[in-house]
Amino acid sequence: MNYHLKTILLGQESLVRFKGHERYITAVAMGVTKKGFELVKERIDSFCQDLHKIASQEKAVDRVFQMNLQFFPVSKESKAVNE
Repeated sequence: MNYHLKTILLGQESLVRFKGHERYITAVAMGVTKKGFELVKERIDSFCQDLHKIASQEKAVDRVFQMNLQFFPVSKESKAVNE
């Protein structure tokens, strides 16, 4: 089992393992073009860099958190009218 699969399973387990105020889980579905897909990936990368900056400024860490971001298709590819 690889790292990503393990962390996805940890996220699933967190739904029953931790109370709502101890975790934050959200989801969004969206339709995008291939170009939009690339733009979203760039924004996710930028967001992760911002989070690393925040974490690196923490002086006294009292807990470790895992954050997973998955961005994957849930439908078959269609011929878009306007890409």
